[in-house]
Amino acid sequence: MPRRRILIGFGLFMVSFAAALTVFILAHPKPVIDEATKNRIRPGMTEVEVDDIIGAPEGLYTPGNFITGRKSYDVIFHFPGAAKRKRWVGEQGIILVYFDSHGKALESFFYRAKWQ
Repeated sequence: MPRRRILIGFGLFMVSFAAALTVFILAHPKPVIDEATKNRIRPGMTEVEVDDIIGAPEGLYTPGNFITGRKSYDVIFHFPGAAKRKRWVGEQGIILVYFDSHGKALESFFYRAKWQ
């Protein structure tokens, strides 16, 4: 009888763990950081709209060091009139979006990156 109780308890634990893992995965979708996504971003969109298109707030979504083929994408691109820049780094590359002081997108760029 105690062995059966242990097996039932373990089975319930595994079912609960699988359900929690499923909820976590569905609640944290992986952002899409590629040129097609960048092309959906239009001038005048809000920061929230841009985050929704990409699928996550700005950040680093891949491990490792990247090479863009440029000395520094940060220094090369200072967009006139921009009050804020947001950056998403993913497996295929980097999306940069510049916003004005009202939080509206001015311009967006995509850079392919190689990973070390």
